[in-house]
Amino acid sequence: MKRASLLLIAVAASVLCVMTHVQSAMAQQAPSISIDGDFSDWQRVPEAYLAEDAVDEYAEHEDLYRVRFCSDAENVYFYAEFSNEVAEGVVEGQTEGETTTNYVVNEVDLFLDTDNSSETGFKNYLWTDGGADYILVGAPHEDYGELFAFSGGTDQDGWTWERIAGSAAFLEVSKLVVLENGHAAIEGSVARSILSIPSGAESIKVGVTTQNASWTESGVLPESRVEATGTTVRGNMLEVPLYYCEGMTWGLSNMITAELNCNGNLIIRGEGRMVNYEQSGATPWANYSGEILSVYVEEGVTSVGEYAFAMMTQMVTASLPSTITSIGDYSFMGTTSLQTLVCLATTPPTIGNSTFSRTNSAIVVCVPKESVAAYQSDKTWSQYFSGTIIGIEVEQPAIVVINGDTIKVDPEAPTTEIDINGDGTLVYDTEENTLT
Repeated sequence: MKRASLLLIAVAASVLCVMTHVQSAMAQQAPSISIDGDFSDWQRVPEAYLAEDAVDEYAEHEDLYRVRFCSDAENVYFYAEFSNEVAEGVVEGQTEGETTTNYVVNEVDLFLDTDNSSETGFKNYLWTDGGADYILVGAPHEDYGELFAFSGGTDQDGWTWERIAGSAAFLEVSKLVVLENGHAAIEGSVARSILSIPSGAESIKVGVTTQNASWTESGVLPESRVEATGTTVRGNMLEVPLYYCEGMTWGLSNMITAELNCNGNLIIRGEGRMVNYEQSGATPWANYSGEILSVYVEEGVTSVGEYAFAMMTQMVTASLPSTITSIGDYSFMGTTSLQTLVCLATTPPTIGNSTFSRTNSAIVVCVPKESVAAYQSDKTWSQYFSGTIIGIEVEQPAIVVINGDTIKVDPEAPTTEIDINGDGTLVYDTEENTLT
């Protein structure tokens, strides 16, 4: 028998109380790229996970100015910046941040060697190594393209590709956006699940080309380089490190454990009171505080320890179960990004000294609908959250989280036993709170 991680998070009466899905990493922060045409998040990608290249004085093709790549547990991300002049018909006064359809780059081809083997895939004459197993073809000024798999077999020089049906559902690409320097750029992602990446692979290889209106190459990265002797040497494909997440678990006491998973969730589970800490830096997860984006305290835990979640400056949501009776001193101090606190205790837990000091002043507190008046009239709760306490309908059970995967359970199911994965190998008992 395994104990399922039962999270009693209700369907919120307000969208403000919906838990946000976020991504993070253990040991080193994973890349976190939003495909929205705002490219500033690329500056925060850890160096260990970033691969990039740009044209230099020896470049033969200049339309493609810069490319960047990184990955997280779910996607491979790419950024392409174009340096060509705006075509005729550009809107006068077009400025940084605006989308455009006027750049003359006609097509962008992203070649991916996912098995790191030059013996398989398409052999592009532009690069000395690699064999492209996939190509992502798209027009940056339109809805961005489709994914194809190489189907030429041992004929690696043949332009033989097979369209992957439904690949659009695994792609996400921004609009073409004007940059401050007059260039334009796009960013996008390809789901790793659609790419045949060998188990245990640490990297993949990529190369990018652009074509102009005459369907000739106008940009290539990585580009051929000219040596000091004047000899032109073809470059290698760019190597992109693959991010893999390893969660962490700590025993806090004989009855309480903490797990930090790959989605940036810190989950406290067990029975009884949490350990108190003398300061924020004393918690086992202190070195990862910048990576924790959500905290879930499970049913059975009766208190939040002193300083437990203090100074977690990236934490956006926190959820406390119906069994919580007290929240310790300084436990949420300095959580400046906290937006939503769900507390399912019908009786307002006692709040310690400076528990919510130096936090976001606009935190929305979601409590059981029938307990709103009790929270609003409680002196300490109203002191911190006057006017931001709202009621939600609590359905039990609402959500089961197993190894970081969220599975919604129907509280109206005719039986207490729910077949989680449909084949009988994982059965959750809603009354016994067990997973077999």
